[in-house]
Amino acid sequence: MELRKPIKVLLEEYLSELSGELSTIDQYRKTILLFILWISKREDFKASEPTRASFCFFYQELKNKGLSVRTIDNYTTAIRMFFKWLIENEYYDKNITEGTKALRKSYDFIKAPLPEDKAMMLLQSFKDESAIELRDFAIVNTMLRLGLRRIEITRLNYEDFTRAGSQWYIRIQGKGHSEKDAELPITTRILKPIQQYWKHRPDMGPGIPAFISHANCSSKRITPHFVSVMVKARFRAIGLDDKLFSSHSLRHSAAYYATKAGSSSFEVQQMMRHKDGRATEQYKKAFNQERIKDGTSIFYLDNYLKKCQERCGK
Repeated sequence: MELRKPIKVLLEEYLSELSGELSTIDQYRKTILLFILWISKREDFKASEPTRASFCFFYQELKNKGLSVRTIDNYTTAIRMFFKWLIENEYYDKNITEGTKALRKSYDFIKAPLPEDKAMMLLQSFKDESAIELRDFAIVNTMLRLGLRRIEITRLNYEDFTRAGSQWYIRIQGKGHSEKDAELPITTRILKPIQQYWKHRPDMGPGIPAFISHANCSSKRITPHFVSVMVKARFRAIGLDDKLFSSHSLRHSAAYYATKAGSSSFEVQQMMRHKDGRATEQYKKAFNQERIKDGTSIFYLDNYLKKCQERCGK
């Protein structure tokens, strides 16, 4: 049985029913179109009647290209969701992805957390009192102390900083969310640099972006790309010129340091707003691995046996 409508028409209908960020929906479109174009060029398959074999061949070609597990999963997950929708809406009679498994995802760090000395060096590298320097420090400082993503820092507005009694809070629109539905407490060390930057912004008020570009006197909201470039330049300035370190390293650092400071996995998960606790557990795992390298238990044991010997010797 063939699809009841042209597959590209069905794709647009499917995407129109999705909720979420336009960038995410556009990524789904590109990913599924990649499969559609691939199958259209094959003589042994038809786009109007996709089969499980076509999906498996496409899946294997992605693996043969040497793509990462995470990239392959992103491709195949989008296709799985699309064909599930086709079945549910009776546009097709078979789910060609059924019975195929996603590759096992690794929850290890994609980007490395910063060594503590480099993190302190980074914060101390901001020197002058210009609007741009104060802005960049406020961004880096907030991401490092709160674990915000690039997209979350760019979405902040003036009114997202609220006060209840003596405690300040920040409202966050997370990745894939359509509204600001998370609220985290913030410390004076987070708030003060932001307020110092705002002193250079006489236009601050409801609806005004917390951080703007300042390029050519522009008051446009900063973009995630800007954050990536700015942070990477700051890393290079303190000797961190490695692909392991990116703006996302600030988020990893926040979670890792919180774990080392004694926060529970649940507390770190709440701060990071992880849906899957396994992602948070990796920070505890990394901390435990560091403890192993330090040989902490060995020294504890040595000290214990020393005390035993002293007691027995008396």
